[in-house]
Amino acid sequence: MENDTRVTLAMLLTLKTRREQSLRAKLAANARQQEQLRDKKALLLEERYQIWKTWRSHSTVVEVLDATARQTLKNQLTDHFQNDQALAEQIDTLQAQWQALQIDKAQQQTLLRKVLMKQEKFNTLLE
Repeated sequence: MENDTRVTLAMLLTLKTRREQSLRAKLAANARQQEQLRDKKALLLEERYQIWKTWRSHSTVVEVLDATARQTLKNQLTDHFQNDQALAEQIDTLQAQWQALQIDKAQQQTLLRKVLMKQEKFNTLLE
């Protein structure tokens, strides 16, 4: 009977070890996704900064403009504003995705701690 118990415990330990490996793989994938999101956000922020810079340079016009030049300037400023708004939305979306990954990471870490504690229990019982 004791041999059957040891075999069962060994099988359970093997299952917990596989679960640990699976959780660690998910955590690694999560970390890669977070890094990709950070990189993409940095690019979007840089692009947004460039738009702001161009926008400011266009908005500092002090000369008198004719109707065509004024309309062209107005269209340019409108385009900059719309591009800025689109980038802001993309950045917000990335931030929401990053936060979802943070929540998932916390859950995976909690599960990993539980699995490791159970593995330790099975190891103790097998000794």
